[in-house]
Amino acid sequence: MKKRIFGLETEYAIIIAPDVKSSFIPSRYEIFHVLKDVIASHYSVLHSKEVKAGVFMQNGGRFHHEACLNALLEGVVECSTPECSNCRDVAVYGKASDEILEEMRHELEEKFREKGFKGSIFFGKNSRDSKGNFYGTHENYLVDDPVTGSKRIFLFLTVFFFFSIFLIMIIIFNLPVLLFMLIISLLFVLLCIINLPLTSLGIRLKIIRKLGESILDILKTMVSPMPSLFTRIFGEIFRFSTILWAYSCGFFSQTDSFYGI
Repeated sequence: MKKRIFGLETEYAIIIAPDVKSSFIPSRYEIFHVLKDVIASHYSVLHSKEVKAGVFMQNGGRFHHEACLNALLEGVVECSTPECSNCRDVAVYGKASDEILEEMRHELEEKFREKGFKGSIFFGKNSRDSKGNFYGTHENYLVDDPVTGSKRIFLFLTVFFFFSIFLIMIIIFNLPVLLFMLIISLLFVLLCIINLPLTSLGIRLKIIRKLGESILDILKTMVSPMPSLFTRIFGEIFRFSTILWAYSCGFFSQTDSFYGI
């Protein structure tokens, strides 16, 4: 095999199995944040300050939280091996990730028992869970870029321009949604202003209360980090647009090599 650098990214499902007497069930996002603190108490780590909020391990690997915009409190734990030069090291580091998670699992359960959780927490490998999260293993390779010279510049500029136009279209598409949220928010505030003096006079109109509750439910659905039909559609459209634009920027800024899957 040609000498090159490669590695693995493995996504682990967070499986929560609460007992019927459990008074508290943590979200997968909460579990991850406690998990990284537990890992940091046993290993030398470097905390990442970017969105995925992971930790870099002493061996060069990394644990972080992987979630979509439409399910921020769900998601999976993703572990990346360090860059390796042979298959044996990749397999060893991948197995080490399994062992670390299993080692930390029981202490993780104890942390949540203090908060009222009764049950078990597991980490599993599969392809999709009941929340719609996909997870598996990605193979990463450092390879030579076959496009060079003027062809490379033309390709990157074209991709960058096309996806920039696409992103602008998505922003324009999102404007009516944001305007709708503003209008119903102002309507809710207006209902509160109208209802306040009426309530002080002992007058309670059911229509105002029902209308206010309906508007509040809509707003909660639109801004909730929990998955719903709206957040899935809106989140996937936004994610698709930003991913394409980010990739175009990445292509444009690359020099001599890129990571492929």
